[in-house]
Amino acid sequence: MRILTVEDEPIAREGMIKLLNEIRPEAEVRAFESSEEALECIKDESFGIALLDIQMDGVSGLDFAVLLKHYIPAVKVIFTTGYSQYAADAFAVHADGYIIKPVTKKKLEKELDRLFENGEKMNYSTVQPEAVRSLMEDPGIRIQTFGNFEIFVDGIPAHFKYTLTKEMLAYLIDRRGAQCTNGELISILWEDASYNRISYLKNLKSDLKNTLSEAGCEDILIQRKGSIGVLPQKIKCDFYDFMNGEEEAVRQFRGEYMSQYSWAENTLSFLNRMAGEFLRQN
Repeated sequence: MRILTVEDEPIAREGMIKLLNEIRPEAEVRAFESSEEALECIKDESFGIALLDIQMDGVSGLDFAVLLKHYIPAVKVIFTTGYSQYAADAFAVHADGYIIKPVTKKKLEKELDRLFENGEKMNYSTVQPEAVRSLMEDPGIRIQTFGNFEIFVDGIPAHFKYTLTKEMLAYLIDRRGAQCTNGELISILWEDASYNRISYLKNLKSDLKNTLSEAGCEDILIQRKGSIGVLPQKIKCDFYDFMNGEEEAVRQFRGEYMSQYSWAENTLSFLNRMAGEFLRQN
């Protein structure tokens, strides 16, 4: 395994090299003072893991990570910083780890162990997104909310008769079991609710029920007169795993949530704050 680290503070850079040699003596470590120096290297050399300081003169660690992913798509990026407020920005560029300085042996070892354990089951040149790997390893019904919303049946996206049926299910998932009234759903699904949409909504509910029934998971719905909701305890969902405090789900969050739906932005802001809190505590 080859590890790249970029840190503009000499003492911190030497300390990082020392820790890496102690934790992973078999790894080849290349350390750079600036992103500009490292950029020349990555054009010709490949690395499995990169440890990047976020705040640096010139090209920041965040900007360098984008360039790094361009040249080495499979590289795993761990950010190091003295400031927790960069968590959301780090996840937005698909960070695989985030360490609040000072970087201690315990913190660094924990992050590297997690990446190396995952690495035993994958080829770093053909890394698949966490959500996709999870779907392949765990067949059945699973709902993805990080990134674009999708519902998978045995790894294949479910197909609905109406586009708005999928959005309605997404909103029900976002509400985490709360019963949603017809009026609430109509206001979410149609910008122009100036005339009666009840008949359209009934078609969507029928489409949803039929599709879920065919997939063998109609029991995730609970309908009452004039309202509908889901039963979170019956659903495999990255969002629900995140809210239950599952560490792997928190780390899979990359600052994107149901990206195709504007109404999901409030939940996205909440998830970003929660992810920041998690990183500060770990």
